[in-house]
Amino acid sequence: MPDEYSGAALAEKLKQEIKCDERVVYLRAAHVNHNWKKEFQGLCRFQECIVYENKPSAFCLPRDWKEYDGIIFTCASSVTRFMSALVPEQEIDSMMFYSIGAKTTEALRAYPIRNICQSEQSSYLSLAEQILGLSLIHISEPT
Repeated sequence: MPDEYSGAALAEKLKQEIKCDERVVYLRAAHVNHNWKKEFQGLCRFQECIVYENKPSAFCLPRDWKEYDGIIFTCASSVTRFMSALVPEQEIDSMMFYSIGAKTTEALRAYPIRNICQSEQSSYLSLAEQILGLSLIHISEPT
């Protein structure tokens, strides 16, 4: 199991195992932070296919959204989109924000959020365990 669950960590692990005669097709979003094409150039037969574009969509928060026990985020872009839907006077201090991993937590830290719980591993299972209190890393405000 990798120590880190990210595109960069996956690329590093694959580079250790890939053979020059193997073919890799990377299905990806239109905008990504990691350049796999550059990473795999000369290591194998590599091709990228853009299969989706991460775009904002119109949504409305439920009127009673602050009555929920917490909000779950599985990607950094969802954090940005959620926060852009809030009006400045809406308070979020008392809410619990659940994060699937480091990049999502980093996005949450860009806002005045106090209560962030990050899963131990960047997986849905680990996130579910964290929410259920089976495995919890509670990240408070930076000191």
